[in-house]
Amino acid sequence: MIGLIPREYVAAAAFGLMSLFLALGVTIMIPTARSPRFTARVFYALAVLMFVFYLTAVQLPTASVQSSGTLIQVGTWVVDTTAQWLVGVGTLALAGITFYVSVGKPWRLRPRLAIEFEQDNPFCRTVLAYSEDDGSLSNTYWLRLRVRNQGRTPAKGCIVKLVEVKRDGEVDWDYDPVQLHWVGTKHDVVPLPTIQLNPKDYEYVDVLTTRSKNPGFATICRDYLRRGIPCVIPAGAFLLRIAASAENAEPVEVNLEVHLGASNYEDLSVSEVTAS
Repeated sequence: MIGLIPREYVAAAAFGLMSLFLALGVTIMIPTARSPRFTARVFYALAVLMFVFYLTAVQLPTASVQSSGTLIQVGTWVVDTTAQWLVGVGTLALAGITFYVSVGKPWRLRPRLAIEFEQDNPFCRTVLAYSEDDGSLSNTYWLRLRVRNQGRTPAKGCIVKLVEVKRDGEVDWDYDPVQLHWVGTKHDVVPLPTIQLNPKDYEYVDVLTTRSKNPGFATICRDYLRRGIPCVIPAGAFLLRIAASAENAEPVEVNLEVHLGASNYEDLSVSEVTAS
């Protein structure tokens, strides 16, 4: 009759079994994982469950043990503890590799968006442009932002929105969140196109325009769908909260403090401020 298994052997085997279950669980989750964060949560949940299982079910009583070096005799069994610990370490390494492949590597290679701005060309520039109203040619001042992918994988479905307009520290609820126009894409479609940003790549997005023939207000560079909300911002001081996001990247925001003059279409000063 085989004697009871000693605590040392149980601990090593349970440790290895727990790691093996973790590796198996994470491996099964890889094709259906919704996000690295979700996968990590399930991974840690499995770890807790297996540890509880070890504490409640695997802690068997131990018998008298005779040992010599790395060998332990239990009844008619002779167990090499070194080999068992190697098994435990091996399964733990397998779990670690699986965790890195399914969670760590995607997190390290994930796309990361960044919004950049300077009060200078090419962010702020004057060009001759045709008016959408009457087709006349006039000087137009453009305010743009640059969105860059600082990650190591493509950012898919990138979109930039004007989220909020503030005046005198209060949100102006006349303005709804609207999608802004990527430079180089169609501006007469609804909704406006999204783009893909490859690693280290960047594109510009139009935010506001002012025209020499109509100074005193700035036009928001959104689509042409009529929503019953203002598409222009009158002269004065205001704060714009703008957010960039992608299907597979965390959103980022920037706050721009804008001062628009009433008589000169190029009297548009912009500075980046911290959120309050």
